[in-house]
Amino acid sequence: MVPALFNPAEVAGRRINDVRVYFSRYTGPTKKRHVAEHRERLHDFVDLLAIRDPQLHAKFLAWDKDHVVVSSMNWGSQSGLPDNRIDEIGLYLKGPDLATSLMKKFEALLKK
Repeated sequence: MVPALFNPAEVAGRRINDVRVYFSRYTGPTKKRHVAEHRERLHDFVDLLAIRDPQLHAKFLAWDKDHVVVSSMNWGSQSGLPDNRIDEIGLYLKGPDLATSLMKKFEALLKK
């Protein structure tokens, strides 16, 4: 999770009350110290939540109650290749209470 992920989370956190980033492990260019530095910097705006079990592989962004983006890209490590525009894929989904439903199911899995 490099600033390219934390900066948009900070902007969102300055605009809305509930911004959370869940993650399982540190990979690629992201080190534990990076997360600690950003956690301190963003502590009034964004919750950075380390989840040990279950290991997370989900990549989605949910906002308000209806909107979700689901992507194959590892946003924290910026895995997309610049010379291959279709290296990663994502979907924008909109539906009544879609984001609310997804978050309820996701958070229920975390409590198991």
